[in-house]
Amino acid sequence: MGTRSSPDLGAPPAAVPECDTEVQPQGHPKDSREPEAPEAPAELPSGQGAEQQAKEEEEVGEGSSTESSHDAAEAPSPVQTPATTPAPALSGEGVRGAARRLRAQQLEALTRVALMEQRVKELQRQRKELRIEMEVEVALLRGELAGERVAARREEEQLRELLGQQVDSEKGGQEQREQEQRRLSQERDRVEGLRQRLQEAQEQLDSQPEDQHERLLQGMQEMREQLDVAQRAYEDLEFQQLERESRQEEEDRDSPGASVPDPKVQELQASVAQHRVSWSGLTLPPSPLPSGSSTHLSRPFSVLVASLCHVL
Repeated sequence: MGTRSSPDLGAPPAAVPECDTEVQPQGHPKDSREPEAPEAPAELPSGQGAEQQAKEEEEVGEGSSTESSHDAAEAPSPVQTPATTPAPALSGEGVRGAARRLRAQQLEALTRVALMEQRVKELQRQRKELRIEMEVEVALLRGELAGERVAARREEEQLRELLGQQVDSEKGGQEQREQEQRRLSQERDRVEGLRQRLQEAQEQLDSQPEDQHERLLQGMQEMREQLDVAQRAYEDLEFQQLERESRQEEEDRDSPGASVPDPKVQELQASVAQHRVSWSGLTLPPSPLPSGSSTHLSRPFSVLVASLCHVL
């Protein structure tokens, strides 16, 4: 059996395929180093050395391919890396926008509260001015009402005096008429009495002797004179009474149903009625709200402002 010529002892070992080095990623320097192949023994027989060298080459090729595939599986893909990096920037921008919106809402709420508190203060000022005006108006109305009552009371007293005088006058007129009626009746009775006496003296004159006729005639003459005087007085009284009654009838005919009132009485009655209408129309306004209620209005706003400031 012939022997093969053995390879040169000084020849270098077989080179590693170039595909193993290109698969390794550049970001992992520890994995880029290739495993070193064991050096061949210095001296091998020619047949066994060739077979052993072929086996070693196959093992080195399989190991390098396995490591390159494992490193390729662990390395991140270049497409996924840019998608994950902007996430922190977007979340920070959202937080800042939410903070700005919250700050704007808080400022708006504070502005509204300040405007409402200013409005409440303005209303309180207006209410204070209105209360002062009402107090002045009430004082003026009370003074006017007191003046109206005093004037009405004074005019009522004058009216009562005039009405009393009118009643007294009417009563006096009635008494005067009654007195005149009694006097007229007395004069009538006197005339009738004198006339009867004169008639009796005339009857006695015929039955008396002639020496007494002169004395009886003288007495009858005196009675005739007295009868004439009484007759004239009676006629005068009767004429006066008839004239007064006629005048009263004319007045009653001009103003039927009632006697003519005194103009001053009418004026006082109208004035008193006007005063009563005036003070009945002078109604006092209701009392204003107490000044202490303003604190109850402003207190909720101050509490709200303090709470909002605490939140800010």
